[in-house]
Amino acid sequence: MLFIPANSPKMLLKSNVMQADFIIFDLEDGVAEDRKAEARELLRAYLTSGLVSCRYMIRVNRVGSAAFQA
Repeated sequence: MLFIPANSPKMLLKSNVMQADFIIFDLEDGVAEDRKAEARELLRAYLTSGLVSCRYMIRVNRVGSAAFQA
């Protein structure tokens, strides 16, 4: 498993060449509070680009939190 902070375009792009069995894109602790909106947009763009070549999940903030709702 490979954890990738979703606010880093460089790391998002590198995640595809790391040959991980499973990627966890982190929108929770791996992303500073003031960068969460940017991280959501970057991750959305990356996931819709068709570049992801393995199974993945997205780690989000606590259900009911403002970041989760966004």
